[in-house]
Amino acid sequence: MRIIEEKIHYDGRIDRVECLLLREDEEEIILLYRIPREYKTQHMHLTPGTFTIAYYYMDKPYNLYHWVSPQGDSLGYYFNFVKDVYRKDGLLSYTDLIVDILVRNDGSHILLDLEELPCPLDEFEGGRVKDAIENFLKEKDDLIAYFRQQSKDLVDQGSLELWKD
Repeated sequence: MRIIEEKIHYDGRIDRVECLLLREDEEEIILLYRIPREYKTQHMHLTPGTFTIAYYYMDKPYNLYHWVSPQGDSLGYYFNFVKDVYRKDGLLSYTDLIVDILVRNDGSHILLDLEELPCPLDEFEGGRVKDAIENFLKEKDDLIAYFRQQSKDLVDQGSLELWKD
């Protein structure tokens, strides 16, 4: 089933992409997206055809994009701090809270986009994002182990072959 992922930026801009719904239950929604063009920054380089296995939660302050090669190899983990996640009909929407964490396969991480915040991190969103980052970093190793295994299981089940351009 196709579904639209709607990212509402903090400044109100909206991005929408069509994804494939892989799994949905009360706790977790998992989508698949194939990156159509090169995406390059100082910290990452994703080539066309790279897959995003995306994990969303109504009750957690983040979502996760696990990037995998067309062959199913892990390329890294990208945690977006978010709020107002909801799912309705063919839409999954969330508000992006600017700050992200890139976690490499070796477990090292980089905190991204702090310079884009409209105020100090301690004050942003009443301190909730700072608290979410601190909690995330305490649980990082366990979270990565969980997502690594979930994505491996999905790849092994043939989920990447479900994507049809």
